[in-house]
Amino acid sequence: MQLEPLHVRWKNDVIGLTRHGDHIELQVDTPDGVYALKAQYVVAADGSRSALRRLLGLDSHGRTFKDRFLIADVKMKAPFPTERWFWVRSTVSSQSVGVVAQAAG
Repeated sequence: MQLEPLHVRWKNDVIGLTRHGDHIELQVDTPDGVYALKAQYVVAADGSRSALRRLLGLDSHGRTFKDRFLIADVKMKAPFPTERWFWVRSTVSSQSVGVVAQAAG
């Protein structure tokens, strides 16, 4: 399967959404004006205050907590597989480290 090219569109805000039988039409506001964009699928990956979830009437059931994080991507040669490490030190629970394999290896 080959996907269509991806286009990143800065300063584009979804302000409206209409569901049709075979597609979704978005109304997008830009500094140059409003335009319509048709899509088969829409993913609400626009953050905790998602305009798309609000337009779809969907709630976010996430939660937040105050803590400090350090995130670092490090390249190194090591005798173990290339991985992404995720370290959380919380005042609520014990320290933990998460490891996620890199997509590119």
